Amino acid sequence: MSVRCSYLILALSLALVSVNAKQATAQKYNFNQGFDAVAPAIATGAELNEQPNLFVMEVQFRPMGLVYVPITDPKTGETKRELIWYQVYRTRNRVLDTPVDDTDTQPINPKDPIPRPYLIPEFFLIADATDQVEVYADEVIPEAVAAIELREKLELNNSVEIIQRIPEPTADGEDPNWIYGVATWSGIDPNTDYFKLFAEGFSNGYRVTKIGDEPVVLRKTIEVKYWRPGDELLQSDAEIRRNPEDPKPEWLYRPSGIAPQPTE
Repeated sequence: MSVRCSYLILALSLALVSVNAKQATAQKYNFNQGFDAVAPAIATGAELNEQPNLFVMEVQFRPMGLVYVPITDPKTGETKRELIWYQVYRTRNRVLDTPVDDTDTQPINPKDPIPRPYLIPEFFLIADATDQVEVYADEVIPEAVAAIELREKLELNNSVEIIQRIPEPTADGEDPNWIYGVATWSGIDPNTDYFKLFAEGFSNGYRVTKIGDEPVVLRKTIEVKYWRPGDELLQSDAEIRRNPEDPKPEWLYRPSGIAPQPTE
């Protein structure tokens, strides 16, 4: 075989590898852009009967990420390298999907709530560390968002920038009007093994219950369960995975933020 033929075969092989790599990338990012977990825009007939003005947005999540970022203390001016946990997501307002076999349509709430015309997301990370449960609210960290945008190759809004009027709902098959965002946290306990992400503000659904004799408002909230089988050394997002026993995001009703859970 001539040297020219050998170079030709090598060039064709490299071109085939490049095409396959591009196809794999296209499958991951052009089809769903890596957003591999979905909380669908869904409501029961009972929910719609209780709240005729109910909205529930579809929310898609990328895997939880960790990134080291130089953060400047605004008080001292000192800059230090910090580990930031982050959750990239995108959301759109969809025409609600309602199960056709839902027969539980008895109203629960005596009055319809005031509509929430704006998207105001809030994120809470509930972490089970070595001997205690820690609650972390989403922080606005501009320096971190800039680094995350470079890493994720997306333009992202923090939890303040993303606040806007909820767009008109689109039906399945229509061009999606995606809104991209990221939630960020610092100071997460490195001994965290299991944690849950609660995402509020993507629905105005609510219920009223009691804790003892006190009435408590429960908000329709997304829950995503995670598992981190690593330790405090060499922390990496490669260690973080969704709980294998319950990997899909789930809608549930719970007290807002860090309020205690109701007891039956």
